[in-house]
Amino acid sequence: MSHFGKRTLSSSFPSDDDDDDATEDNNENCRSPPKRGCPFWDSLSDWNDDAPFRRNGITSLLDLAAKVAARHYPFHAIESRYQRVPEPVLYRVLFWAFPREEQFIKLYSCPSTSASCCGGGFDEAFDQSKDSSSAGSDSAVGSGSSSSFSSYSSENDLSAFADGLWLLENNCVDEALQIGFHLSGKVRSFASMEEEEEEEGHNSIQVSMSFDRCKITSISCSCDNRDIYWCKHAVALALLRIRYPKRVSIRLPISESLYQMSREQLQKFVQYLIAEHHSTVLPTAQHLADEIFAQSSSINSLAGAPDPTAGPNPGDEHRWFLDEDHICTTVRNYMTQTVCSDQLQVLFFKVRQMLSEHDENGPRLLRLITDQFMSNLCAVGSLRSPSIYQTPLMSEKCQQLWDQLGALWVCIVLNPYGKIDQKKRWQDLLKKWVSVLTCPPENVICLTNQLYCDEHGYGSISRTVFHRALDACLVKWSDDLLKRILEDESFCSRSAPVWPEHVPTACARVDSLRTHGYLRQALRLAMAIVRHMKNEQAKMSALSEGGFCNRLRAASSLQYQILDGWIGHPLDPINCLFDCLIGNSVGGGTSYAKHAVEAALIGLSQLRRTPPCLYAQQKAIKQEECLLRKLKALKYDECLFSTLKSQAEVILRGPLPSASNCKPSSTESQHESSSLIYSSVHSLASFLFQVFLPQETELAYSIGLKALQWNAFCETKDENVLLNRPLGAIPVTNHSRHQQFYLASKLLIAAKDDVICMRNILDTVQSSVHSPSFLYRLAHDVHREGLNYDESCPSRMNLLKAAYEIGLQVLHIAVASPTWCRQEVIQWVVGCASSLSFSAIISLVNNWSQFFTPLEATRIVSPIVIRKAASQAKMNFAQREEIRRAVHRLALECAARCPSTCAFHALTLCESDPIAFEAVYEVVVEICENNAMIEAEELFNIGCRMEQLGLTGKAYKMALLGLRHLHIGHADDASPLINSVYWACALGHQLGTVELATVISLVVQHVQCATVLSDILRRCAFSSSHAILPVSKSMANTEAKLMLLNHTSLKQLLTAAMNAYAQTVHTRLVHISPRHYNEFLDFLTKARETFLLSEDGHIQFAHLIEHMKFLYKGKKKLVSLITERFGL
Repeated sequence: MSHFGKRTLSSSFPSDDDDDDATEDNNENCRSPPKRGCPFWDSLSDWNDDAPFRRNGITSLLDLAAKVAARHYPFHAIESRYQRVPEPVLYRVLFWAFPREEQFIKLYSCPSTSASCCGGGFDEAFDQSKDSSSAGSDSAVGSGSSSSFSSYSSENDLSAFADGLWLLENNCVDEALQIGFHLSGKVRSFASMEEEEEEEGHNSIQVSMSFDRCKITSISCSCDNRDIYWCKHAVALALLRIRYPKRVSIRLPISESLYQMSREQLQKFVQYLIAEHHSTVLPTAQHLADEIFAQSSSINSLAGAPDPTAGPNPGDEHRWFLDEDHICTTVRNYMTQTVCSDQLQVLFFKVRQMLSEHDENGPRLLRLITDQFMSNLCAVGSLRSPSIYQTPLMSEKCQQLWDQLGALWVCIVLNPYGKIDQKKRWQDLLKKWVSVLTCPPENVICLTNQLYCDEHGYGSISRTVFHRALDACLVKWSDDLLKRILEDESFCSRSAPVWPEHVPTACARVDSLRTHGYLRQALRLAMAIVRHMKNEQAKMSALSEGGFCNRLRAASSLQYQILDGWIGHPLDPINCLFDCLIGNSVGGGTSYAKHAVEAALIGLSQLRRTPPCLYAQQKAIKQEECLLRKLKALKYDECLFSTLKSQAEVILRGPLPSASNCKPSSTESQHESSSLIYSSVHSLASFLFQVFLPQETELAYSIGLKALQWNAFCETKDENVLLNRPLGAIPVTNHSRHQQFYLASKLLIAAKDDVICMRNILDTVQSSVHSPSFLYRLAHDVHREGLNYDESCPSRMNLLKAAYEIGLQVLHIAVASPTWCRQEVIQWVVGCASSLSFSAIISLVNNWSQFFTPLEATRIVSPIVIRKAASQAKMNFAQREEIRRAVHRLALECAARCPSTCAFHALTLCESDPIAFEAVYEVVVEICENNAMIEAEELFNIGCRMEQLGLTGKAYKMALLGLRHLHIGHADDASPLINSVYWACALGHQLGTVELATVISLVVQHVQCATVLSDILRRCAFSSSHAILPVSKSMANTEAKLMLLNHTSLKQLLTAAMNAYAQTVHTRLVHISPRHYNEFLDFLTKARETFLLSEDGHIQFAHLIEHMKFLYKGKKKLVSLITERFGL
């Protein structure tokens, strides 16, 4: 463009009028040789380089007017107002029309400028690089410096702003040219000129952008990077124009240049343009020529021609550039990915950043995101509720996104300084979204914000995530008191006003003000809200301290508060209030921090109903934990400590809610009536205890004991079977009990040296806590802490005794409802008693009925006690004997109280003491003879043990008692008692004929199974031996018959066996099927062998076969098989 004959000057240029402090030396270093071609910079040659557009430090009126006009008026408005704008004025308007604030470039090129999203040190790097730009030289910039990217950002900072800044500082931007309201340039991707020359310019990126009224309205870049945020090349070009404006050639709009050309110049201009780009421009040029020659064409019907360098058209929107199509595509891609919450969270944060800068693209971006959430039905369906393909964590993240989406719309519609027509458009948009069937429902049942539904016909429609935003559309800012709070700072400081509004709604106002950048107004309103909360707290405290009527009113107010919890609310009002106040505590002294702490403590001490869904419960837990982390992070000076103390005293004076106060009203649903009432009182008390313990010890313990009395929930009955529940079945239940456990453990450990204080804590725990799982965990924790001290330290013994006492409480609570882990608890408690002292063991054994069942006492406790006593070196012989006698007494008591389960274990425990053993034996025999409390299997086990001990007489007695309590039916051929019957017969056979006859008579009476009877018969039919052995098949039937003839009892047994076979045959034939025929024939074979032992057995068996054939002659196949097998 040198043939235009114009001159350009190049030097550094500060970004705004505040950069007057640059020294003359620095500016001399920044200057580079002047270029030709820009009369705008030529007109400034006599101005001071240290402060462009200023003479003697004073900005000219022309530049002041140009600034205002360039920011507030489009170019077409200036042209329509003034027919001829002087060229110097036009140049100044063009210069000041480009944005001068780098924070907007950063806003649109960084995912987030917060340290949490972009990494630490970003803002500091920007400030340092900006300062260095005013002091650096152009020669240094263009010298191919090897400064790395890490000098401007940390290792994880990969945003386009940091990349663009690096490109700018390494002189990678060339040919920057501003034509009217259009800026273009080339950006190289390499830091050194040598690398670029090796690539022959293939890495040069062409960038262009349009701007108007200090906003970049469009960007075009030839790079392949497509993202929601601006690319690094556009950032580099924009920062060059802001930081070094004199390195950019500024020209008038192209229409002005064309206006100054003659016919020949215009013709030459067009021909050169076509020749330069003939491959792409030539078809378009011919088409335009044909249109111009056609008199009826649309081009000839309009005066003038469009000029893309002369600013936007009159009807165009004036907004920062935002690629809507690419944003929609990117959001859709995020929703289809399995891990998308982080990227969408960044977008939500970007919306808040835009709102804080009063950027109209904030609502626009949120609308685009919401449209994609609502339009993609598959994605919306997956985000609404967990599916079989989603993990619980993924479902929780999706619900968080919906919550944040709704909360952002609440912030937007609550903007007090927003335009009415905008609010109307947003309200219509929200109505359209809530009418969609796939719109997700609100996870928390709303009990206070039904105003909109009632007035606008949505009463029959379930509330969705956007209904709170619709409710917020009805919130007004016209109240006189509210206006004075927001606008009159002196009124707030002088009168300390109170804003008595529904707390979540009032905090939503604060969040909206803070989000939109009205920090002072938000701060004043937050202070008024905290004063209201303190007033309500004082009223409740006064009512609770009054008479009966006042206490009734306090209970009614308490029930109302329970219906409207602040912790766990979808808008998170307490955290919002705390953040607003604590964020300004540095500039406003300790007053703001004091009110922030008060708001947090009041919110945490509030009672609230358990949310109806698991996600809402987890959200309440997270809000509580977040608030407590913020409280713990504060440094408590004298003022804040006094605030904590006063709030703690209020909590101490307040009454604990009773179960009657926690009962829901009769108008509530059955689901709501079954919900529990919980509070953060345990978490709050743990925090206060930790703060007060060093200085206010008595107050610390008082707070802790008061909180322990609040048993996690207001329930109508105790839960004594919690060990059977799966861990974490209800999040708030698990969390509250964990916090209660943590508080109790902290109290006991802190009081390890104070016996009286520890006694008070133990009494409170035992009287207020009824959860075995909680107590067992607490005992374990205290015991583990006690083992960390030396054996000679008193603290060790105090903690171990406390743990043992809590363990006994666990056993006492759950003695009537044993669980799967009770055996572990018993073993641990007995081990604790053994490690404590001899008296603890004796006391545990003597009072066993309070803590154990008889079976537990004999089967688990007694063996452990005996084993531990034998291994304790510090016990003498007399103490061991005393423990042994106590165990024997325990065995006798258990055998008398529950002989059905304890008889065998009691006898085993007393084997070493003949007197005790005989006493237990007599008790068992007496009980068995009087009634049938002991089962046959237990009696047989006792008999076997007697035989092992050589007491065959007592074993025979137990065998007879077992047979009397025995019954084996016809089909019980697999009964576990069959072996016991064989053992009894062998024992009788060993003792003699009389004893065997007694056993056989009982067997005949109580055993009806044919195979068992025949088996016993064959074992008894042979020569006497010390045991009844299996029958040898080679034994002749004649020998068996001979023995049977000599024993009457065996004849009786044979008759019973034959009758049992006959009865069993008829029973089997009733429901027999063809596939069981072979098995039935084998059974008949065994029956014939038994029948043949009798003198006339073959005749009786033949009669049985004939009878079967007659009765079941319809089963021809079976009859033929029987005839074939037996020949009858």
